[in-house]
Amino acid sequence: MSSVIESLPNLEPMSVSPVESWEAPQPLSETTFFPRRLVLKSKGRFIFVNTNEIDWIEAHRNYVCVHVGGEAYLHRQTLAAFEERLRPETFRRIHRSVIVNIHKVKELRPWPTGEYVVLLKTGKELTLSRGYRDRLPALLKDVL
Repeated sequence: MSSVIESLPNLEPMSVSPVESWEAPQPLSETTFFPRRLVLKSKGRFIFVNTNEIDWIEAHRNYVCVHVGGEAYLHRQTLAAFEERLRPETFRRIHRSVIVNIHKVKELRPWPTGEYVVLLKTGKELTLSRGYRDRLPALLKDVL
């Protein structure tokens, strides 16, 4: 073993850059990858869905029901975990159990109770609850 060490060339010590020049890693939000297609396991099948085709998503306990056109796929995952896979510029939570694709929204109608009816292009009516009303300006800004 000593012969191996002796055969190594003399190396100069590494110069270490000061801590001030160290660059912090980018925030997760800037480097997060959002897939264009998702794989949903529903009723023993694997369904490939383009995220831009998703109309809305609703929660059912530990499952999500993903609505795409006239089809609905039940997938075992919580709504919070599923939401992390979606692009936040496109998908907004409008209720504690509903996420909507903002590009599929046709109309917003206020109710006297402080809630809104969200009418999708498919004709489906969803409720934007009072608890998520503060997200309405962001929803309008992204759509307009």
